[in-house]
Formats: sequence, structure tokens, C-alpha cells
Amino acid sequence: MNGLSLMTASLALFAGLLWGAADFCCGTLSRRLPILTLTVLINFAGLVGLVFVLVAIGGWRPLGAYLLWGAVAGLVMPVTLLAFFRALAEGCMCVVAPITATGVAIPVLVGMVAGERPSPAQVGGIVAAIGGVIMVTAAELCTHKACQGRSVVLAVVAAIGAGSSLALIAQGSATSVQMTMLAQRVVAAVFLGALLLAARMPARTLPHELPLIGFVGLIDLAAIAAYAPAARSGPIVMAAVLASLYPVVTSLLAWRLLAERPGRVQSAGATSTFFGVVLIASG
Repeated sequence: MNGLSLMTASLALFAGLLWGAADFCCGTLSRRLPILTLTVLINFAGLVGLVFVLVAIGGWRPLGAYLLWGAVAGLVMPVTLLAFFRALAEGCMCVVAPITATGVAIPVLVGMVAGERPSPAQVGGIVAAIGGVIMVTAAELCTHKACQGRSVVLAVVAAIGAGSSLALIAQGSATSVQMTMLAQRVVAAVFLGALLLAARMPARTLPHELPLIGFVGLIDLAAIAAYAPAARSGPIVMAAVLASLYPVVTSLLAWRLLAERPGRVQSAGATSTFFGVVLIASG
């Protein structure tokens, strides 16, 4: 694997690691706080962090093609987060996260339509990784029947939004990574602010939850910052699949911190996912 592919794989996997940690934290927060309030605060934390970074490194750019891609991603982002957080609040974390990860099919298809052709080993890795996520999801749906219904529908909506966001950010990052992220966050903030005003509910939360909310907002921002250059420097197919393996991280955290025990099918799915990562990275 050449240096470029190694960088792409490392950044994409790091993004997946961060998103997995963020999902675990959101799974607990969504059951204690109003969903809209949680979404607004997480986006605000990420926006403040991004502006601080841009001021510090001088990453401002003139208007460019990134604006359209970032703005559309900013409209998709609130819908995705609201659906995802509601699904986490009503359903099971171990079911919702894998379903959401299946949205990786969207950037994979976009990359292939654009002419990207993964190697045979990488194609096998993509199949193994996505198949592993599906195995985990199917097994959890059979085990946690109470999680079926509306939470599954919301998770599917979140999957479509998450996959679309990955594709949009990748397109905008070809012009500017930082400014694409800024456009996304600003548009999302305006959209969420309008929803908050329309709902006539104050963005109040418990003071002791604020550090965790800020942490989630910042690691989500860091995940996007890692994924964007990965998608720009290497095939979006490879970057998107590797970044979308975050349910494995979420499941591992649930296993270690919440004493959840995976069954045989879940373990087989996790093994398939890991094997897929190895094939993608070595292809």
C-alpha cells in the first residue's frame, strides 16, 4: 500500500473511531435531554471549536464551490442528527448505530459512478465490512424486538442522511476542507435555530451535562476534519467504508462500560468487519 493509501486509511479509521465514541456518548445523553436541545448544543460546540481553529491557523478562503456542497450538507445534518438522536432515545444503541452505518452505500455508489474502481481485494473488504455490520444489525433486531418499529425507521432516515453527508463533504473538500465544514455548521446552526424558535422551547440543559456535550461536539468536528482529507486524498469508496465502521467502536464501548455481551452472530459480524478493514487497507 502506498503512502497516500496509508494516509487515507489512517484518517478514515480515526474518523470512525471518533464517531463511534461520539455515538456512545450521544446514546446516553439522548435519554436525559430534549433531542432538539441536544442537537443545537452539539452543533454549537462544534461551530465554536471550528471558528477558533480557523482563526488560529488562518484557514479562511474566498467563496468557492465548497459553499454549495457545505450548505446542502448543513441542511442534511440537522435532519440526520434529530432522527439519529430520537432513534437512540427510543431504541437500542446496539441496533441504531449499525443501521445508521449502512448509509455508507451512498458515497460508495457516488464514488463508483464517478469512475473509482477499487481493487479486487478492496471490493472483497467492502463486502465483508458491510456484511459484518448487517450481521450485527440483524442479530440485534432479533434479540431486541422492543427496538423495532419507529426507532428502526428513524435509524434508516439517519442512515440516508449520514451517507449523503459523507458524499457532500467529500465533494466540497476538493475545494476547501475547512470552509466546507464551516459552511455546513453555519447553515445547520441557522436551520436548528429556526426550529428552536418555531418550537418555542429554550435551549436549556443540566449544567453538569455541558462538558460532555461540548466534548461530543468537538470530537464530531474532529471526525469530520479527519474524514474530509481522507476522502479528498484517496478513493471516496475506501474512505467512506472505513469511516463508517464506527458501530464496532460503539459496541465495544457498550461491552466494556455497560457490560453488554455480544452473541455469536454479533461476534461473527464484528470479525467480518475487522477482516474487511484489513482487506480494504491492504488492497
